[in-house]
Amino acid sequence: MRIIAVIILIFGVALAGGAVFFAAERYAAIEAALAQKAAEAARSTAPAIPTKPVVVATRALRSGEQLTPDATRIVDFPEDAAPANGFATAEDLFGDGRDARIVLRAIEPQEPILKTKVTGFGERATMAAQLTPGMRAFTLRIDAVTGVAGFLLPNDRVDVFMTRTDRDGLTSNLIMQNVKVIAVDQFADQDANRARLARTATVEVSPEDAQKLALAQQIGRISLGLRQIDENDVMEDARPVDIKDLLNEEEAPPAPAAPERRLCVRKGIDLICE
Repeated sequence: MRIIAVIILIFGVALAGGAVFFAAERYAAIEAALAQKAAEAARSTAPAIPTKPVVVATRALRSGEQLTPDATRIVDFPEDAAPANGFATAEDLFGDGRDARIVLRAIEPQEPILKTKVTGFGERATMAAQLTPGMRAFTLRIDAVTGVAGFLLPNDRVDVFMTRTDRDGLTSNLIMQNVKVIAVDQFADQDANRARLARTATVEVSPEDAQKLALAQQIGRISLGLRQIDENDVMEDARPVDIKDLLNEEEAPPAPAAPERRLCVRKGIDLICE
């Protein structure tokens, strides 16, 4: 009897295990079918996003480097997010391949290649090609002090100060703010990271600001103040600073007037004053 009971117990356990196994397989199949139907429904109802091909860089490109096809590839961008001044095909970027393009500004991997960052076909990477349309390159005389001790680099932003002597003494004026440096001496490589003591700094300014800088260099001493890399704020109420601001002195009150002096002559008992 005990043997029969053990056999029945083993048979029952095996039957229960088989039922659980087949139920789990069936449940997994039903779940996979439901997931597939849900994905098909999502694909059928989701609107198609229009895209636009854009040529991007496959590796980091440095200023002055010749652009080659192996350094680019085409990526589909959402149409409303694609850059307006990019290249849609390799033919647009490289043409027939006889004339090369030169990189004007550093381009990071997967970054779109823009028309403002490369030269035209066969053009040299000149300073004129790097200027923003409507802007001018203007060169300032600097030294170790006025040029931020040599830590000034291309693509930095600076404030321009003018110090001059007027009838009230020395005065310092903040004449321009957030000005872009495009070259230091004859170096325009934006990837340069070595400090150098320079004699000139070339900045990108409007034609009117170039006139102001030309005049400022003749009537005073120009100094540059390096700005924080992400700072774009402009002071609207910048005022001149003079010696009284350094010494924290208030304007002295006017001296009291000296007493009037009169000439008096005594004649007898009379005192006659003029």
